[in-house]
Amino acid sequence: MTARANETGVAIFAAMAAMALVSALVASLLLAGSTESAIAANFRVAALARSAADTVFTAAVADLRARDVWTDIPGGPAMASFNQGASSGLWTLADGTSIAVDEVVNQANCRKRTLCSAADRAAVTGERPWGASNPQWRLFAVAYQSDLVADALRDRCLVVA
Repeated sequence: MTARANETGVAIFAAMAAMALVSALVASLLLAGSTESAIAANFRVAALARSAADTVFTAAVADLRARDVWTDIPGGPAMASFNQGASSGLWTLADGTSIAVDEVVNQANCRKRTLCSAADRAAVTGERPWGASNPQWRLFAVAYQSDLVADALRDRCLVVA
């Protein structure tokens, strides 16, 4: 009987080890499942962004091809025929947040949210090294992708050209 009394601890140890192994397996399956969900969500967002970029590019090229005169486009008031709104003000995105497209243009021109002065646009920086020859961005069009393409994803994706 003394031999069996010494073996009772081994059974408890084996049961605990098996339980720890099963717990680790369950935890890894849960982690893999949540990772797959995150990957799928990121893939969907990337597909939406590519689709939106393709939509606005196609619409802008078609609009430019239809024009006889281009002189009012680079620095003038010309807007795309598919433009759906003002170049200022807030636009609501799919997640409910808002964005001011004029601030986006200002960020591209001088890295400021407020209106850029001529000196701001001509400043030499690491990101804009050409001074007065730096690109001068302006808004050509703002629209929701779903309003431009019938089969667009249902999200309210804002496209800006």
